[in-house]
Amino acid sequence: KPVYFGGSGKTGGEVLKNFFERHRRLISWLVTVPMLVILFRTPINEGSPWSPVMEYGGFAMLIVAAVGRIWTSLFICNRKDTELVTDGPFSVCRNPLYLFSFIGAVGLMLAAENPWLAALMIPVFWGYYHYVIKGEERRLAGIFGPAYETYRKETPRLFPKLSNYRSRDSVQVTLPVMNRAILDASVFLVLILLVELLEQFKLGI
Repeated sequence: KPVYFGGSGKTGGEVLKNFFERHRRLISWLVTVPMLVILFRTPINEGSPWSPVMEYGGFAMLIVAAVGRIWTSLFICNRKDTELVTDGPFSVCRNPLYLFSFIGAVGLMLAAENPWLAALMIPVFWGYYHYVIKGEERRLAGIFGPAYETYRKETPRLFPKLSNYRSRDSVQVTLPVMNRAILDASVFLVLILLVELLEQFKLGI
């Protein structure tokens, strides 16, 4: 069952974020921009038999990432740092938002038919988010105490354990939070269009 916080007097904001959490957006852009430049300057090998497999497989991953982040946001809506969310996507993995972002990042590189950047994305993404997640785990342990430690031991950090899945019958959703979640997730869908435009631009050169 979800565990509600109370009694220790702490809030999520009082447990300090580490460097990687505070500068997550900046660092993400510092990593993303060089990769996009490489992606733009790398020619597409249309003659490869793997070309359509990578492209459509990448598009599928981008769609999964978008839908997955919206699904995850439904469960964390209005509950972040006030309730220990352990149901829905959080029952199979402690960091589903990062997992779906990872799927989208790799999917983007595959959709652009660049398997080398897709492979490079794996250590770069998780090497960085390892420290972000460690900071968040420390903060959640400070907020929820033993309840979080139990959850941490039973639920994988990243790779889903589908047999753990459990869900409540309904969730409370507020429109501002969901609108923001949908807007964030729509970035992955916009990337599909941008990849197609990039491909046409490269082939036209």
